[in-house]
Amino acid sequence: MMVLHMNFTKQQVWMKCASVVQQDTVITCDLAVYMKAKQIQWKAIREFEGTIIRMVGFHIALNFLSVIAKMYAESGLEDLLVESGVYAAGSTTALLAGKQYNINWLKRHSFVSWKAFEKWIQERPNDEQPRISMEKVYSVINDCHKAKKGPYNELVVNNERLQSEIKDAISLFNTFKQESRKKSSLFAFWDDYGVVVNILLQFIKAERTGNFIYNWVDGLAYFAIYCR
Repeated sequence: MMVLHMNFTKQQVWMKCASVVQQDTVITCDLAVYMKAKQIQWKAIREFEGTIIRMVGFHIALNFLSVIAKMYAESGLEDLLVESGVYAAGSTTALLAGKQYNINWLKRHSFVSWKAFEKWIQERPNDEQPRISMEKVYSVINDCHKAKKGPYNELVVNNERLQSEIKDAISLFNTFKQESRKKSSLFAFWDDYGVVVNILLQFIKAERTGNFIYNWVDGLAYFAIYCR
C-alpha cells in the first residue's frame, strides 16, 4: 500500500503516483482533507488525470444513511423505530441524519423482510410447500459462525455447504418478493427500502474486506438523485 505524507507537495504526490507504474491511482482521504485534495486535482487535471480521490468509507456510509433518511422522510420510519423501543429518539434522529453510524442497526432492517418471508412459507398450501428445510439452512449458518473461530479449512467447507443450501432459499425468497410486490404497493415501498439498505451493507462489507472490485454504481445513482 502506498503511503502519502501530509507534507507532500503537489509535485511529490504526482511523482509518487507515477512511481507505482499503474494506469490509475486511488487516494483515500479523510473528510477534512478530501475537499482540499479535490481542489488541487481540479487545478492540475493533466498531472492527476489517472488519479482517483475518494473519501474514507466511513464518511461515504454516513452520507448514504442521510440519503436513505431523505428518501423515507415523513414515511413513519423514525416514529416506528422510536415507538417500538428499538432506539431512543435522539439516537434515531442522529442516525437518519447521517451523523451517527451503527452497523447493527443496519443489519436489523434486513431481518424484517426475512420474517415476512418465513410467514409466507408457512401460509402456503401443503402442495405448494417448498422442498427446502429452513431449519437445515439455519443450522449451516450457525456452523459457519462457529467455524470462524476454528481452522481455515473448516470455514471453507462450511461456506461451500452454505452456498449449496441457501441457493434454493434465495430463489424462493425472490419469488416471495415478486408476488408480494404485485399484491401490495405498501410492500413494494418498503421492499425498495430494503434494497437501499442492502446496497449500503454490501458497500460496508466491501470496505472491510478490501474488495475494491465491488460495483458502487447503484449507490452513486442515489447520491446523484438526492444531491448528496
